Amino acid sequence: MTAVPARARARFRTPVPDDAAAVAAVINARELADRGGAEVTVAMVDALWSEREIELAADGLIAESGGRVVGFALTTQDREFVQVTPDHEGRGIGSELLRWAMARSGARGAVMHRQIIGSHDIGAAALLRDAGYARIRSHHRMDFPWIGPISAEPPDGILIRPIDVARDAKALHRVDAEAFADNADYVPETFVQFCDEHLHAPARDANASVAALAGDRIVGFLLAEQRRDGDVGYVSVLGVSRSWRGRGVGTALLHAAFRIWLAAGVPRVGLMVASDNPGAKRLYERLGMTVEYSVDDYERPM
Repeated sequence: MTAVPARARARFRTPVPDDAAAVAAVINARELADRGGAEVTVAMVDALWSEREIELAADGLIAESGGRVVGFALTTQDREFVQVTPDHEGRGIGSELLRWAMARSGARGAVMHRQIIGSHDIGAAALLRDAGYARIRSHHRMDFPWIGPISAEPPDGILIRPIDVARDAKALHRVDAEAFADNADYVPETFVQFCDEHLHAPARDANASVAALAGDRIVGFLLAEQRRDGDVGYVSVLGVSRSWRGRGVGTALLHAAFRIWLAAGVPRVGLMVASDNPGAKRLYERLGMTVEYSVDDYERPM
């Protein structure tokens, strides 16, 4: 009997909204293999697919084998996502999805090819290097173990209060731009994009999302999420205006969110920090946070 070529075992098609659960399963299978844990929900996939600049039928691609979704690709304004389930690696599926994603990014007018993969995903790393990508930085997932009460107070002149999205949205967008404009991978977001991605995220924890005020001006903020069915409090964004860095504002925001999660019985806290942001990593380490796993950021010029 003649063997069926590996590439013939997958069928590629455009995704539809009903594929969100199957794509979440692909992502979680990949994360379990590469990172030892998974926390992506169907709602998170739905939210990504619903972003205003994404046209799912044009910007996404699904790979099926035996009637099951085993891989997917998605291009956004600044990133490409390509993932294949561990049990379907080595069959050419990732190569086909990557070629498609690179072509689609070019058609969208992206200025850079960008992908994030697990640091232990050797196959994906080799695939990206062969396609001309290079590892630029890592992102470390850090966790915080509860070791006792959290009682630190904010610095003098700073008030920490809950975020009111309707009232604070424009100020948060301003501080976000001030805080991250000098990051190597910063891509400016419009006010609408910022609100869609961060303030209306399906997992957002309104109770633990807090702002720091100096007088009546917001000078820092922390956006929080609950992940893994509420088992993890996650810091999705921590931003402090550059003129207020080094004054304890970031620490005060973290302590405020941690106290809220501790009181609510949330068992774990996590966040991501880039390897080229050593100051932030030192801050988290001083608070007692440790690295759980890392992911790598790969880039290739257009």
